[in-house]
Amino acid sequence: MAACGGGGGSAAPPAAAPTVTLSANPTSVISGSAAALTWSSSNATSCTASGGWTGSKATSGSENSAALTANATFNLSCSGAGGSGQASASVTVTAPVAPTVTLTATPASVTSGSSTNLAWSSTNATNCTASGGWTGTKATSGSEVSAALAANTTFTLACTGAGGTANASASVAVTLPLPMITLSAIPATIAAGGSSTLNWSTVNASSCTASAAPANAGWSGPRATSGSQATGALNATTSFTLSCTGAGGPAQQTATVSVVSNTAPTANAGSDRTLISGSPVTLSGAASSDVDGTIASYAWTQTAGTAVVLSTSGSDATFTAPNVGISAVLTFQLIVTDNLGSQSAADTVNVTVQPLGAGQAAVSGRVTFARIPVTTAGWNFAGTTQQSARGITVELVNSANSAVLATGQTDSNGSYSLAVPVNTSMFVRAKAEMIKTGPAPTWNVRVNDITLDANDNFQSATAFAVSSANFNSGTGATQNLAIQSGWGSTPGPATGTRDAAPFAVLDTVYRAIIKLQTLNASIVMPGLVIDWGPNNTGGVTFFTESGVVGAGPTFSPKIVLAAQPDVDTDEYDVQVIAHEFGHYVEFAFGRSDSIGGPHAFGDRLDPRVAWSEGWGYFWAGFVNDDPVMIDSFGSNQGQASQFNVESSLLRPGWWSESSAWSILWDLYDSNNDTGNGDNLTLGAAPIWTALTGTARNSEALTTLFTAISAVKQASQSN
Repeated sequence: MAACGGGGGSAAPPAAAPTVTLSANPTSVISGSAAALTWSSSNATSCTASGGWTGSKATSGSENSAALTANATFNLSCSGAGGSGQASASVTVTAPVAPTVTLTATPASVTSGSSTNLAWSSTNATNCTASGGWTGTKATSGSEVSAALAANTTFTLACTGAGGTANASASVAVTLPLPMITLSAIPATIAAGGSSTLNWSTVNASSCTASAAPANAGWSGPRATSGSQATGALNATTSFTLSCTGAGGPAQQTATVSVVSNTAPTANAGSDRTLISGSPVTLSGAASSDVDGTIASYAWTQTAGTAVVLSTSGSDATFTAPNVGISAVLTFQLIVTDNLGSQSAADTVNVTVQPLGAGQAAVSGRVTFARIPVTTAGWNFAGTTQQSARGITVELVNSANSAVLATGQTDSNGSYSLAVPVNTSMFVRAKAEMIKTGPAPTWNVRVNDITLDANDNFQSATAFAVSSANFNSGTGATQNLAIQSGWGSTPGPATGTRDAAPFAVLDTVYRAIIKLQTLNASIVMPGLVIDWGPNNTGGVTFFTESGVVGAGPTFSPKIVLAAQPDVDTDEYDVQVIAHEFGHYVEFAFGRSDSIGGPHAFGDRLDPRVAWSEGWGYFWAGFVNDDPVMIDSFGSNQGQASQFNVESSLLRPGWWSESSAWSILWDLYDSNNDTGNGDNLTLGAAPIWTALTGTARNSEALTTLFTAISAVKQASQSN
């Protein structure tokens, strides 16, 4: 604005009046708390506070109030050339909020010596203090595990804040532990007149008392809190109870000893044999049998002849034939004991030791073959081991003219010993065949590579044999032969000739023959040819009763095994081989009405096929003492299918091979699955009797119905 002039001079414009702002934050506080005051002004040179605060203040700024205990109004007056301005801010003061606190103990009941987990939280609190079952300063929220508790305990937590103090408690009930009793009877199943041993131990028990039903004088009255005691002879199933008392109260445990009728096992010491001085000898009791249980131990003793040192391992006993000047007979006795403690009658075997003739030397050694284990993940190349080639033909062959100088068979250790001319160059030839003639038992099993043309006409049959390097017999020599698999130690293609394959196949059959002898010690087996060759098509494995078309030898019966790498090759699949051998057993000693043909697990089959295939898988489990069936296939033989003949049951019924195998296995095995209705153990004898007797001669076709009917009849007569 322009100044106004006049005669008397000019006048300046008046100064602007001050403005003031003042705020409080928050506008409501808990008693004892403060508020933040913020102010500003314009056209002012000084400010003065009053009300809830006092004194001179800058023309703008901020500060916290003092702790407030009552409602307060804060005034600010600011002055300047244009006068003064005022502003006010009010703060409401409320009473402090009381704290809250929660405390839990989980679990709320524990046994003596255990702990509980404490968890807590609070509001409006600044600190907490524990007491009772715990002590010390605690955070306003948290969790921790208590110390071990020995008595009922209360945990208390006091939390304090501006509004006061709050308390919470949690109580834990502590119970004394009941006694824990372990009581076992070994063995739990015995034959009448047998005895078991009771073993027991306790925890938290101060005294124990024994009782039995029916009453047993040896198990009655006070007992120590741990110990061991024989039951004495039992003639009835007896339940033995141990009742114990401790600070926590009473407890008891019972062990039952089942007394069952038991047929004594049968010892089979093997066939008499003749060998030469200095030969290694293995006696095998593996063909011993027990119709209603298992063989638990084998006891070999020498009863006649020049004394030898026997070394025993499992069912076998080994010794070295003594040097004799004239033929000598050594007699050995075998007694076996079953799982219920019953002993067999003694069985004897005579070993005739002949002296070496003039100009003869003893050549002995051991033949082994490489076996690649098969697992549920396929072939385990790294686990390859050399195993005994048992019962095979061994020839000692003149290196100069290929004349066979001596022939024999390996024993259960794969060992052989033959007499040959001294100082002669020769080699060992192992043949993929097992032949036993003379008195029963007898068999003739060969592995050949049979070639047919497109019309199934016979072309050739190549026998498998593996030879050692040349060596000289001298005045006596040892020559071992380790037959190799042709595969490396890691997955990949074969790196050499698959020499071990036919011998691995034969060894599974050897195992099956041993099992056959437990059912019939004088078994006479029809000839069997197994067609395995490196060019056999994968996935083609079967048993056939008929021969081949066209001129040439007749191979009947015959097992054909797949042998195509990276697709399907079965030489190490022991369950597959034993399954097909089961069809041979059914053909040779029982009766098979199966129409055959391809089938898959879970198919609805002709009842004759269902029975026959189920029988084959049961037989495979019986031969290998293993209910798990494994079949390898795929690239590098790195895959496998599997199922369990005890537990794998798909689409049960007369059409199902799985029904046949599971019923047979449950009747045979000693693992009674009472929850599944399996509460019967027959062993293999009634099944064999049914197969070779009533079922074989039945007018009806062989199915699950006729076979099980025959088993029932056989089990009642055994």
